[in-house]
Amino acid sequence: MQGNRAILAAVLAAAWPAAADTLPVAPEDRVCTIEKGSVCRANEECKPTATIGREKLPLKFTVSFDDRMVMAATGAGYISSSAASIIARDDGQLILQGIEHGFSWSIVIREHGNVMSTGLSTAEGSFVGYGTCTLVEELRAKAKGG
Repeated sequence: MQGNRAILAAVLAAAWPAAADTLPVAPEDRVCTIEKGSVCRANEECKPTATIGREKLPLKFTVSFDDRMVMAATGAGYISSSAASIIARDDGQLILQGIEHGFSWSIVIREHGNVMSTGLSTAEGSFVGYGTCTLVEELRAKAKGG
């Protein structure tokens, strides 16, 4: 049984990065808003929360696919950014994953729609958030009166 697990792990490790990073055309950048979320800890019920760490919901962030970055302004006015280690397109969804300050994170965006979800995890617990995304170009057109 242990040998089968090692083989499966090796196959997944070899196949996943090649498949995940194959995006012949980068998706359009998006501005997303986490509107609601829950915090989950081992052996406890998940509980709704109005914050992610020190940041209050709703929380806006920008996804730049060309730069492989997720960026947000903090409540204190600083820019926070995290590099996406994996960007994939699968089943009509855009999937980004990364690691930052001891957290693993994942963002899943419906490619042709505005629905998104996100998760941040440590060994002790997780945050799960839900919200929407808008194409940056749509926001620019609205700002110009279009």
